[in-house]
Amino acid sequence: MKTLAAAALALSLAGPALAADLSAQAAAEALAADRAFHDRAQVVHPAQAFREFMESDGLLYGTGGDPAKGSAAIYALMGGDKPQRVKVEWVPKQAWGAASGEMAMTIGDWKRTWLDGSRVMTGNYVTVWRKTQDGWKGLIDIGEVDEAAAASTAPATPEAPPARP
Repeated sequence: MKTLAAAALALSLAGPALAADLSAQAAAEALAADRAFHDRAQVVHPAQAFREFMESDGLLYGTGGDPAKGSAAIYALMGGDKPQRVKVEWVPKQAWGAASGEMAMTIGDWKRTWLDGSRVMTGNYVTVWRKTQDGWKGLIDIGEVDEAAAASTAPATPEAPPARP
């Protein structure tokens, strides 16, 4: 009986430690996914990278008005099959993971440079990630334009939302 009680106590104490381990692991995996997402956006149209890394029902905020809903809508909003007009770069800075290990959040800075040299915008972002069978996918992406950049640029067109794509 004492052995069973000791085992139960050990398991109850291990629970929080296991949760902390899953949280740290989720954060590390989400950071890696965010970096892979960025790297992919450097070799393909950013719209394609978003289609690949966002959940099929994911949301993109920061485009003005209602969010784009779903990876297909985000792809279309960002120019889809049209020639790439902007280079998008971002740097993930921090991540937090859920105790379950199934969700995480990354934050960072982004930069959007129009290929014709007409303007550059910067800002920051938050991405909520969900662990899926296919790896980590963006569930919600929220971008914000730096105030100085927002004041000095013309309004964005639907192909070029002001937030991180």
